[in-house]
Amino acid sequence: AGQGPAARLSKTQRLKRQRAAAAAVVPEGAPVCLMWFRLDPRLADNTALARACEYGGVVPVYVRENYPDNFWSPRGAAEVWIKASLKDLSAQLEEKGTELVCRSAAPGVEGLCAAFGELVQETGATAVFMNRRYKPFEKAADQALADFLSQFGVAVHTFNSYLLYEPQFVGVPEDGQWFGHFATLMPFKKACDKRGPPERPLPAPGAVPRPRRLPRSEGVEGLGLAILPVRRGTGERIRWDLPILEAWDISEAGALKMLDCFLNQKLQHYEAKRSRADLNPNSMLSPYLRFGNLSPRTLHWGWQDLGLPRELTKTFGRRLFWRDLAYYHLHCFPQMPEVPIRTHYLDQRWARDPPKLRAWRRGRTGYPLVDAAMRELWATGWIQQNVRMAAAFFLTEYLNLHWVEGERWFHETLVDADVAINAMMWQNGGRSGLDQWNFVIDPSTGSQDPTGTYVRRWVPELAKLPAQYLHKPWTAPPSVLLAAGVELGKNYPHRIVEDLEKARLDTHAAVIEARRANMEYNDEGGYDLVDLPWGGRTRVFTKRELRLRRDGALMHPGALERPDEGNRPKPKAPLGGSGLSSSEQRGGKSLNTVASLGPRQSNLEMYFSAAAPGRGRRGGARRKGAGDTSHEQDGGEDDGPAIYG
Repeated sequence: AGQGPAARLSKTQRLKRQRAAAAAVVPEGAPVCLMWFRLDPRLADNTALARACEYGGVVPVYVRENYPDNFWSPRGAAEVWIKASLKDLSAQLEEKGTELVCRSAAPGVEGLCAAFGELVQETGATAVFMNRRYKPFEKAADQALADFLSQFGVAVHTFNSYLLYEPQFVGVPEDGQWFGHFATLMPFKKACDKRGPPERPLPAPGAVPRPRRLPRSEGVEGLGLAILPVRRGTGERIRWDLPILEAWDISEAGALKMLDCFLNQKLQHYEAKRSRADLNPNSMLSPYLRFGNLSPRTLHWGWQDLGLPRELTKTFGRRLFWRDLAYYHLHCFPQMPEVPIRTHYLDQRWARDPPKLRAWRRGRTGYPLVDAAMRELWATGWIQQNVRMAAAFFLTEYLNLHWVEGERWFHETLVDADVAINAMMWQNGGRSGLDQWNFVIDPSTGSQDPTGTYVRRWVPELAKLPAQYLHKPWTAPPSVLLAAGVELGKNYPHRIVEDLEKARLDTHAAVIEARRANMEYNDEGGYDLVDLPWGGRTRVFTKRELRLRRDGALMHPGALERPDEGNRPKPKAPLGGSGLSSSEQRGGKSLNTVASLGPRQSNLEMYFSAAAPGRGRRGGARRKGAGDTSHEQDGGEDDGPAIYG
């Protein structure tokens, strides 16, 4: 059942592990359980593991699920991260005297149930311990597994170890109303605060008790994660995974080291420098949180216990609430990875331009900041938050390409690919989410990279350009371009959009067309209305330039030329009106958005089947990816989700 590294251990190390294994064995007849690791490849603050260790002999297992028709399963860069995390977990468990048992399930929920049926039969396990998951297809699979195992008297125990506040338990204010726009950050945070502070993180178990015999294991390598293609002719493996592995220490220890570095060196400067891609002020913790090498409780209490002044932590302190908010949105709108929450935006006119989409993906747009972001993404699987926003804004606002195109590409290429955050932020960037972005990002100003360090690193063909031309090389005189070795159209592309303002006006017109075609979703103040999952409608923040009068005319002609600065009028009365006291009650009445849309759903399907270009591949493994972007919130001063900034 070993994973291979044990063969390279010294004699002393092997003896130490053998003694640990002997000491960890439970007596014959002691109860046995399976500990299913999923979004938690760590020992510290792992609630399910801690409780499993109290139960009896623990069989640590990782079962790779197989859902071939589900695009939103981990892929690409995410598989690289998962594979490395499992190798680290396996090594840690061996230090504790036990081993990680790896299995691959056959396709579908039936395959998952069959895999666990075999494990129960081989081990005699009477219980399964696991931490909860929140994506709709994962929740359905977990429930099906619990139902299956219950037939054989096997209990399934689940715990929270992934979020600070689980969406099904977050209650609205006591009067049953949301104050402010529905499900934006500050009302959500207040609802969370009413539940009290998060629990303190648990320590890693001192030992992991095990039965005398463990079942067979395929090993981490046998799971088929991040398979490397072979170069034709030579048979050489194409190591597209190496830049990612070299850029990150993918381990629980690496996560804690990154956390320590951020808390003790970066956090006190974060508030002032967080928008600067050239200064690297970021925590870099997002992939560790996404895949569970680090728990959110460890991070939350880590910064809280420093006792820094609020002015130094107010933005970062909200990051984990952004993360939980994304999962609340997914809980309420389970179809949001592909269906607009503002369902009438299904009628929006999107551009169909495969060459421009390809240029955006490859970092060949002719706008250095956007190109630097997309090249960093491909090389390392990560982009700093404000630059992610610039790249996303360019796709949806200047190219008028569908936000789902960006969402899918990020899902395949980001190491912190997160379905909930990705969908929430791409929906907001594409104007169809609950909280439209209320700002304009001009990629030629270079405000996120005033020194030019970031662009020079990732777009080295422009490195010799003077700073004044670096972010807009098309303005440089021919003599300056020549001296810098830059040939536009040859070693660096011409701009794929020359008139940004004209492009924005066209996108603006497309959104207005969709809104005018669905005036029943426009309230007296010109705001969009959305269908609530428990019935009824509520108004949601709508950019000033998009607001319509009852007759369909613009309420604020010319607002596009004078974009909002983030100030939003507050509603005069509480919004929501459901009268329900908690989202747990609402969760039982989730709206099946797709079923309610009728033939309009086919518009989205038609766009991707008939117009979208073929999906990209990296080394034979499909890659697309999770987005992260955001902005000023209702009553807040934040600008993003999770830990991406």
